[in-house]
Amino acid sequence: MSLAKKTRLVGWLLAAITLWPLVHFGLARTVGISPWKLFGWAMYTTPRPRVLAYVLEGGTERQLPFDTLSPARQRELLAAYDAFSKLRIELGSWVEPDEFGQLALRAYPNVASIDIAVERWVLGRTSARIEKAGPRALYRYSR
Repeated sequence: MSLAKKTRLVGWLLAAITLWPLVHFGLARTVGISPWKLFGWAMYTTPRPRVLAYVLEGGTERQLPFDTLSPARQRELLAAYDAFSKLRIELGSWVEPDEFGQLALRAYPNVASIDIAVERWVLGRTSARIEKAGPRALYRYSR
């Protein structure tokens, strides 16, 4: 490889390294990806986001009781919730709770549809407190 090609390659790498923090910041603000993932250089400036998901009866705000499920069904639902919340923290709204929603629908056979309400909690830039980021997302799963 010639010196000119090496110089050009180094220039492109430096440009990519220089521009990535701006791109990552934009993705974190618009899509909600974690500042801790995808080579986020701002990871130490904010605590890790938190995702909470609620299983609601479809079309209502009534949360379905978790303690009425069998222990095996509870473990299955918690495992799906953990997998979803970890991915949602890292990749933001690109991840939907489909597997978790389908398992929840099977767990509550007497309900025609369920809603999965998802909230993302982050450090507020102006308040310096942990607060809900935007409105909660609602996903409906029907039989």
